Amino acid sequence: MKKILSVFSTILIILLIFPFPADSYELTGRISSDLYAYQGSNDDHIRPYLRFRANMLAWRAEDGRSLRFHTSLRWTSDFADKLTSDPELFVYDAYAHLSGLPTWTDVYVGRQFVYTGVGSALMDGGRLHFRRAKNLSLNVFGGSSVSSEDPDKVRSLDDDLVLGGHFIARPDRATKLGLSWMLRRRDGDQSFHRVGIDVDRLFGPAEIYGRVSYNAADLRLAEILTRAVYRPGAWYVSGEYGWREPFVASNSIFALIDFKEYRIGRVEARRRVWRQLSVLANVQADLSSDEDAWRTGIGVSTPLVSVSWIHQTGYAGDNDGVSGHVNVRLNDRLDCYASANLFRYRVQQEQVERSDAYASTAGLRWRPGWGVTIVTEGQYLRNAVLKDDSRFLLRISKDFSISSKNG
Repeated sequence: MKKILSVFSTILIILLIFPFPADSYELTGRISSDLYAYQGSNDDHIRPYLRFRANMLAWRAEDGRSLRFHTSLRWTSDFADKLTSDPELFVYDAYAHLSGLPTWTDVYVGRQFVYTGVGSALMDGGRLHFRRAKNLSLNVFGGSSVSSEDPDKVRSLDDDLVLGGHFIARPDRATKLGLSWMLRRRDGDQSFHRVGIDVDRLFGPAEIYGRVSYNAADLRLAEILTRAVYRPGAWYVSGEYGWREPFVASNSIFALIDFKEYRIGRVEARRRVWRQLSVLANVQADLSSDEDAWRTGIGVSTPLVSVSWIHQTGYAGDNDGVSGHVNVRLNDRLDCYASANLFRYRVQQEQVERSDAYASTAGLRWRPGWGVTIVTEGQYLRNAVLKDDSRFLLRISKDFSISSKNG
């Protein structure tokens, strides 16, 4: 905690003494507070959540150069039965963003989420984004990964290093080429090392995407992904096939266990039949050498109501159910909504009768003005383990925006 607080203190000091002429500033964001009450297996929980997200423009020059600060964090505890991690403060983002110094670059320093085509991480470190017009861009980053068990701690670069880069080239308006690389260490040893290439190509109303990645730590192919989308008029059709190995750290004991690669195929079709009313259907197959798993669904959707039927069979078990959602605007400031997932499932073939699994919500969303939103929501869940589980959520959030210009 002390290390995170020292980072915030350093950012504030830089903000106060930075030599740029701060002729204007803008501060925007959201503050929200949740109260979530539910019953666990042996105890009750009443958990408060406090969330804060903000973006501050500290300096901006006439030529577009700027300095911004961004933060996103969440605090939680328990009024009833505390967990071992309570109270907990999780900092999702806390970084400074310098744009245009040097020219064509963006520099990010602090806690941030980084992504390449072959991996992602939440890290404490720095990132450089270089862009040359719209044709070339390069993202490179380095730092230490953030532990989900101990997010207050800024970890050692020697033990938990994260390095990576993503190069993107656009030879023409319809084509995008990418090269990715990422390396991670855990407990001082290399745990993840991958390189990859991806291609995205437009053909009028169609788009084709492909990605291949290689496991450089264990010297084998790691992933093949192909995806196609076709949008002729009122139709939307997409298909995808993916083959990949499980994500297991190279220095983990589980890396010694033999595994089977995932093979997943998916097809989805959607058709707008009248105004905003659409019908949809999808099929997904998880392919295995022993037994496959199939999941199919059909449904209708509008901006206010959606209903779908889902059927699943195979090694993942048998499952049939209905899922739906409705959102009704009562007036300019008040909405009511509800959702339900009603399923009957069987995990094993030897199971004679199917079990029930219900999950439903109903709530009100009120916007009284001044950037305030109040949500009250009731939840009900039931399955083979939880026979009667009722929950309650109250959320109050406030958007804010402050700006000032001197002179």
